[in-house]
Amino acid sequence: MSNKLYVGNLNYNVTSEELKSFLADGFDVSDCKVIEGKGFAFATFSDASSASAAKEKFNNVEFKGRNLKIDIARERPRDFQRR
Repeated sequence: MSNKLYVGNLNYNVTSEELKSFLADGFDVSDCKVIEGKGFAFATFSDASSASAAKEKFNNVEFKGRNLKIDIARERPRDFQRR
């Protein structure tokens, strides 16, 4: 199990720091990166159990006017090429 979460359906004005602060409610968030202009982010937790618990706590919870969609982040395929 991964310790990294995909956080979707974000308000486009949310910053990485705002999201990290929100997700840190009871969890150790080591990194949080909002992908600007895309409405999603990736958050890394100290361990997989914390990530799983955060997913359960925050999935479908309202943040800045939108209900978050949270799932375990998937790794990119090795042959993924940027366009």
